[in-house]
Amino acid sequence: MQNKNKYSYVSIILLSLSNTVSANDNDWRFETSFSSYSNSEVVSIKSIADDTWEGDYKDADSLFTTNRADMGIGYGNWLVGGAMRYDYFGHFSKDTGRFFYLDKNDQSQPDNTDLDLLLDVEHTFASGPFIQYNNSYKSLNYSVRLNYWQSDQVLSGRVSGQINTATDENYQGQLDFDYYYEEDTIFDRETPDTMYGDGYSLDIGLNWQATPDLNIALDIKDIGYALNWDRVYHTQATLVRGEDKKNNQASLSGIENDLDYKQRFNEQVYLQVDYQISYGTVLVGNDYINSTHHWFTGFKMPVWGDFADASISIYPETRAIKFGLEGKMVGVSLGINKAKFTDANTVILNMYFKY
Repeated sequence: MQNKNKYSYVSIILLSLSNTVSANDNDWRFETSFSSYSNSEVVSIKSIADDTWEGDYKDADSLFTTNRADMGIGYGNWLVGGAMRYDYFGHFSKDTGRFFYLDKNDQSQPDNTDLDLLLDVEHTFASGPFIQYNNSYKSLNYSVRLNYWQSDQVLSGRVSGQINTATDENYQGQLDFDYYYEEDTIFDRETPDTMYGDGYSLDIGLNWQATPDLNIALDIKDIGYALNWDRVYHTQATLVRGEDKKNNQASLSGIENDLDYKQRFNEQVYLQVDYQISYGTVLVGNDYINSTHHWFTGFKMPVWGDFADASISIYPETRAIKFGLEGKMVGVSLGINKAKFTDANTVILNMYFKY
């Protein structure tokens, strides 16, 4: 009951703020959008989601999926609504990716090889209200958005250590575990209670018409994004297996407890520079997500008069191609790096509707 009251209280504050400032343009409007960005270079996105690790393998050290759906009502400069999001961010050593791939596909690990294992994960599903303010100053359009998030799903932590694959059936070394969760997928600890976390994030959008031909757009999302968890499940453990252990059995020691915890997420930065030429617009940009850069370049041109802009962008590093059709009311863009969706390592989808 306390958590529901807290959610309602924050919602009332955000809604009240939208009525305290008079709008410059008193027109009601409806807006909804969906954005999804997934990347997994090590194996395909589908094989990661299915936990099979099948298909072509490539040495890599990160994967992520970040997804957000919004719906809101606007009046003048203000937009108020609700949003939900699903995020999974992972960093790992190349030894870890290779170890998982061989293990999932029932292939032998190389004998007598030292491996540095590391896996960092941040995962959650969250939802909540937001309030956004839009305005302009001379040739600069800007927006500021405050989000309130609440969640009952968490996985946050790290597994690290060094092992030696003495033989395919005999691993020696030490692994350290330190992670927070609502469901224990490693040691199968019973977790009957529902977790609760909440927090805030700030989004800033800038669109600057620097010259008649040059436009620069910058979106910074998830500034200060963190979820504060009340008494979340926590495990800190060490797993040791070595020649000195009797019958070479593993030794596990550690603690299981419940702690207050602050789960932090990194900012996402989207930059795009457009330059107008005779037949359309040349564009170049960068998507910075999960501490990795994704550069792209492309071209767009108006279609059906000024009804919409059609675009094509190429991401050289991931070899993804994105097609887009964006108008004043409706827009959609899709990027993918493989002809067959089930083999894709990169999938980008953006949609919006404004009325």
